[in-house]
Amino acid sequence: MPKTLPTLPTLPTQLTQPTPPTPPTQPTQPSLPKGHASCLGTGFRYTPASHTDLAKTFARIRKQARARKPADGGNVRSLPIRKLG
Repeated sequence: MPKTLPTLPTLPTQLTQPTPPTPPTQPTQPSLPKGHASCLGTGFRYTPASHTDLAKTFARIRKQARARKPADGGNVRSLPIRKLG
């Protein structure tokens, strides 16, 4: 005589039917801090890599940084060099 397998209980309908997503309770925060540019913004212009020159770009950035920063050393002092050994 063949053995019969036990039957499994059925799951409640709460577990078998998907629940609709709940809306967020708080509005989402902006992903970028204020003042940062986004590639999704209207002011973003894509420049292909073939149309760029990194050496010129970094030279321009260094030149702009020098123009903004005063040339004096401020309160920076040099340390004396001591020979070890």
